[in-house]
Amino acid sequence: MHDNQLIKVAEFLQDRDIQLVISILKDKLPNELNKDEYFIVKLSQNNKLFKIENNNEE
Repeated sequence: MHDNQLIKVAEFLQDRDIQLVISILKDKLPNELNKDEYFIVKLSQNNKLFKIENNNEE
């Protein structure tokens, strides 16, 4: 999805009671949308959703 398309979607949702969940890499997010007010959850290598450890115990 191109930056201008993401911005148009954000503008469409702004005044409506709609929540949109998108998985996107931070470096692919347009600067106009990279504001804390738009985020509920931010995930990273150190902050994973399910906190599953990779244990190689056998």
